Amino acid sequence: MITRELIHALSNDLHAERAPGPRYLCALVEMATLSEKTRTRLTAYPGNELLPLLVDPTLETIKPLGAHLIAPREDLGKTYRTLIDSLASYDDETIVAWIVSTLKPADLVDHLSQATFVDDEHGERYLLRYYDRRVTPLLLMHAPKPWSRWLFSPMVSWWISGATPSHTTWSKIACPGLAKPHPEVPRLVMTSELLQALNYDTRPQQLLDIFNQQLPSLFTISCQGVRRAQIESLLKKGSKCGLVDHHDLVEFIGRHLRDSPEKLEKDPRWHAAVQRTAEGQGRLSELYSRGNTRA
Repeated sequence: MITRELIHALSNDLHAERAPGPRYLCALVEMATLSEKTRTRLTAYPGNELLPLLVDPTLETIKPLGAHLIAPREDLGKTYRTLIDSLASYDDETIVAWIVSTLKPADLVDHLSQATFVDDEHGERYLLRYYDRRVTPLLLMHAPKPWSRWLFSPMVSWWISGATPSHTTWSKIACPGLAKPHPEVPRLVMTSELLQALNYDTRPQQLLDIFNQQLPSLFTISCQGVRRAQIESLLKKGSKCGLVDHHDLVEFIGRHLRDSPEKLEKDPRWHAAVQRTAEGQGRLSELYSRGNTRA
């Protein structure tokens, strides 16, 4: 859902005083992550146009499932406000980012599509998911400055969705908002150092997939981002307690989702079982079921 605060912030970015020229709003989605029903709804809506970012001819087969910009149909008199209204009912997992830029949507596609590929130190070519909400801020921090300045040069703001264990959030990347992007595209090489910097922990998503499939009733919130944040928080807590085995971490997370944290905090059997599991004395589920209060 789009919050009033986000709408207000996007409006300010679009209509800032002393802006040197027009500004445009787009939403970014990745079709492969959406259900068929959601993809159909997005493509069928007549007031918006979907612009694929995978424009290279070699990517023709995967283009329909790649990243797309969604922009209002100006030829039909649609505006940024109708774009926001048309996407207001979608959750924050559907919308990867909101982008305010100085480029018309079609020109923004031309600009961003130049970041589609990246070569490693051996000349091997890979797809760069620069638009991924987990990758974008890491690229901003760790990619060579000439490249990141080029990528974000025509952007006024790039809003990324996130979540805490209780609610969704939107974070703003403030950008230069140049009327024209830098003409030359600096070469980006995926060095081993950059690759390591861009790596992120995939376990929260993997564990979320497990719980969504096997025990979805444990969640009280439908938002997948908030669910993932809950999993990530509990994963860090379990790891801090010394748990490393996958099955023990699943039990630790599941137990916290099933029982209230307050209940577990007051349960000496739970603390003993966690400590003994961390010491390698057995599985967490088995040790807890035995009910021994001594670690």
